[in-house]
Amino acid sequence: MLRNHVLMQEAGGAGDVGGGAGGGEAGGAPDWFAALPDDIRSHESVANFAGKPIEELARQRIGDHGFISRSIRIPDEGAPDDVRDAFHEKLISVDGVVRMPNDDSSDEDRSAFFAKLGRPEAADKYEFTIPEDVKLPEGVDYAGGDLEAWFRENSFAQGLTQKQAATQWEGYVRMQAEALNAAAAKSAESERALRAEWGDRYDANMGSATATIEQLAKTVAKDKGAEFISELEQSGLGNHPVMARVFHEIGKHLLEDTALRDLANGGGEAAGLSQIDEQIAELQSSDAYQDGRHADHKRVTEKVNSLWKRKTELQGEPA
Repeated sequence: MLRNHVLMQEAGGAGDVGGGAGGGEAGGAPDWFAALPDDIRSHESVANFAGKPIEELARQRIGDHGFISRSIRIPDEGAPDDVRDAFHEKLISVDGVVRMPNDDSSDEDRSAFFAKLGRPEAADKYEFTIPEDVKLPEGVDYAGGDLEAWFRENSFAQGLTQKQAATQWEGYVRMQAEALNAAAAKSAESERALRAEWGDRYDANMGSATATIEQLAKTVAKDKGAEFISELEQSGLGNHPVMARVFHEIGKHLLEDTALRDLANGGGEAAGLSQIDEQIAELQSSDAYQDGRHADHKRVTEKVNSLWKRKTELQGEPA
């Protein structure tokens, strides 16, 4: 019927064909809209063409056809894999659209996904900087080293973008700086307290603590001595006031027969005499031995005398 109306309109026919509601158009042309069945005429996609030339409907249909032909149709639930793959390929060709990888995705698919999100092309392409407002304790320099290299590799493996990785690194550096500054402040406070406690003996007692560490590294840690001292230096514990007090006290109470215990364990008489000589020389060079007013002068002097006595006994001479 619609085709008849179009033909009659093109031929310039007159009259109301079909008897539909709305009557004829101006000039005697048939009312194509009125000739439509009620269910079509009332449909929302057609109703807005009431009173308009049929050419507008035709143009709309042409436009819809072009849009539909360019659209990407979602495959049905039971669509084969090749149809779904074709759909995904069309979809990811749209700027800003990415396909989420799953457990079965290949490394290439994952790399393509992360690249679209903004991940650098390689781990060493991440750029990390230290914020200007982050201040490290005096004497502590920033050095990313192995940790920064690990962080780059891990960020790349997780698919982080430059901004994401840099934000994570900055947060870590801030946290470390806060911890180091807090530790430095606590250490400084402990040092002030230790200086107040030791007074003018501070430098001497610190020297005693250092000497004790070296002695322990040599006689106790033995082949691990260098590693022991290195760990203390790298961790900062060797200079920590609390540790200094501990090692100083250990040095004060070291048994004078340390060398003799080595002798009893099979070190031999020559080794025992040599070690006694080393200990006597060390004690005699100390401030406690040379300064008669030193608080430990009496104890150190007695220790030296005891060692001399023991050396004489080992040599077979009367005490």
